Amino acid sequence: MSLSLADKQILNNLSGVFYNFLPASFNNNTSFPIAAQRAGVADCWELNGSKGPAVTQLLTKVLASHRSRFCPLIVQIVELGTAYRTRKSDPITREEIDRVNSLLKQLDFKIPELNDPRFLAGFPTSSAGNQGSDTVSPTPKPYTPAKPDPKATAELRSQLLNLASLEPQRRGYEFESFLNALFKAHQLSPREAFRNRGEQIDGSFIHRHETFLLEAKWQSKEVAVQALWAFAGRVETKATWARGLFISESGFTDDGLHAFRQGKPTPLVCMDGYDIFLLLEHRLWLEDVLDLKKRRAVETGEAFVQVRTLYPHL
Repeated sequence: MSLSLADKQILNNLSGVFYNFLPASFNNNTSFPIAAQRAGVADCWELNGSKGPAVTQLLTKVLASHRSRFCPLIVQIVELGTAYRTRKSDPITREEIDRVNSLLKQLDFKIPELNDPRFLAGFPTSSAGNQGSDTVSPTPKPYTPAKPDPKATAELRSQLLNLASLEPQRRGYEFESFLNALFKAHQLSPREAFRNRGEQIDGSFIHRHETFLLEAKWQSKEVAVQALWAFAGRVETKATWARGLFISESGFTDDGLHAFRQGKPTPLVCMDGYDIFLLLEHRLWLEDVLDLKKRRAVETGEAFVQVRTLYPHL
């Protein structure tokens, strides 16, 4: 069964809700691969890169090829996620379950267990953790005075979804073109890939009057520390005010990020594919995202902090 672009977008949104429900690897019987196994679709789970795309791929494969197992998979994710998040003292909220049910309705599904009033009554609201406390207040939403153009954002979102179906060599080239279009839409004055003597640069752009060099990778494996060191070295050989943005669709290894943080101060900030998805899905300004990433890098030395962490209300 082939899925429409609308169905794929809904599954992307559903994946975003599920992102923090479970870990991506086997973990005390509460993880995405365990949920897939219990729903009878273990063959649909594959973690070749970061968790976000893997969850989207799981939902997409099951809906397209094992439609009768889709609702059992959702139930397993919610059931295991409830146990996992409760153990972490970060229980799933009623708003998250309502969002799941809303997205399922758009796919023409309604799961009775997830709509049972007694079941729903057991979940706290997102503000419950702040009730009765004079010292804790809700996290404020970052102020955004305007939103990027909706038509351009929709076109970019469609381009991003289509990239996954291309063969690897062409996909890498088209990914650079996509990023160039993204930077143009966000008024960052991009320059396409260029070559200096002995090196290839994937592009550059202007952010807050600073020139950023670009490194873009779309590959099956997460980027390791060697690639981070190599790109940081190229940035540092340019002007002292040069900066770098490393975009890896598949993300970065935890060990690589840890090792990179132990070296010299970072001249880089990093993004993964899920960052870009959230940027487009919520029409965030890329300049605002980069500001938050730069601030976190200055405060903590971390080159990569996820957009979901920087915008906890998403």
